[in-house]
Amino acid sequence: MQNSGEEADGVLIVEGGHSLVVAPHEKSCYWSSKEGTATDTVNYTSANRIALLDVWDGKERTEKICADASSPFYEESNNPSTKDKYAPGYCYNYTPHSDEIWGLFSGEYWLPCVAELMMIYTHKYRINAGLALINGANQLSEDWYWSSTEMSDAHAW
Repeated sequence: MQNSGEEADGVLIVEGGHSLVVAPHEKSCYWSSKEGTATDTVNYTSANRIALLDVWDGKERTEKICADASSPFYEESNNPSTKDKYAPGYCYNYTPHSDEIWGLFSGEYWLPCVAELMMIYTHKYRINAGLALINGANQLSEDWYWSSTEMSDAHAW
């Protein structure tokens, strides 16, 4: 398909009724330029990582962080000069290809929650095998990755 001009949206993984697309590109960036507040965008923060394995809300969290004007992170996620500098805005505004290509675009990707990150980690080698077939794709590495799940006002998983 790439030889005919098609561009991949990423690698699809499905497990236990949950599915997500791992984007073919990644970027190293900070989570935010500021601390949140006790009443941040999504009112479920937790230091209990076991409980977070049952919460599959990365898309909703990222939309609230980036698209809800009441979010303390809304401005930096929508400002053209900062939206790609911080993880939620980068993921929310991400598009792997031009507008002329059919596929997923800005607003259809998200910063994964803890449960989604664990699913990605579980399938890392299979995902990398799929990414290897996409021209210009980045392989997942043994590194730290942000989640959209906040642990406290000043920390995210």
